[in-house]
Amino acid sequence: MPYAPFGERLKMANLWLTKPFVIGTMQASPETATALRTTVSPVNASGGEADTDATVRAIDVHLRQGDTIASVTEQITSAIGNDEIEIRPVTATQSEPSRIEDINSPAYAYIARGIAETFVVPVAPELMTRQTDSRHYLPVADAVLRFTPLTAAPDDIARIRGVDERVAISDLGQAVGFYTWLIRNAAQ
Repeated sequence: MPYAPFGERLKMANLWLTKPFVIGTMQASPETATALRTTVSPVNASGGEADTDATVRAIDVHLRQGDTIASVTEQITSAIGNDEIEIRPVTATQSEPSRIEDINSPAYAYIARGIAETFVVPVAPELMTRQTDSRHYLPVADAVLRFTPLTAAPDDIARIRGVDERVAISDLGQAVGFYTWLIRNAAQ
């Protein structure tokens, strides 16, 4: 937190007083709300968020730690209250929340070192609530840490897994640099 602006450091250092304000601010933003609660969004045929007037055939659910596919399916079914509407997880994409990894582990220290050396920035953990292909490694890996060596401006976040998803050409050099570092240092 020492790199955050003074006002942010002040709020975070005094959560005993500012916690309701911090939570309210996080809940107001789609990008940070998923860290606090399970979120549900309608999805259109192309995979992006659906317009509010569209007929919803699918919803995108991001589970928070503590919720399960079964508990959220039950909550959604109860909220809709119509037995004619079928609510079921899509088996090809369903996934329980990922386990929380130990930030004191050798795996975390290794990735954090790579980030710090490649990007020359402070490193802090974040809870990833979106599903990734890394879920397939959970049964066989001691630790599964997710990191994308790309910068994301607010406009980029809206396109993730949606219409016009892309990577900035200016980000490719750092991404290659990080993966080069990762491979070169993996055997050490």
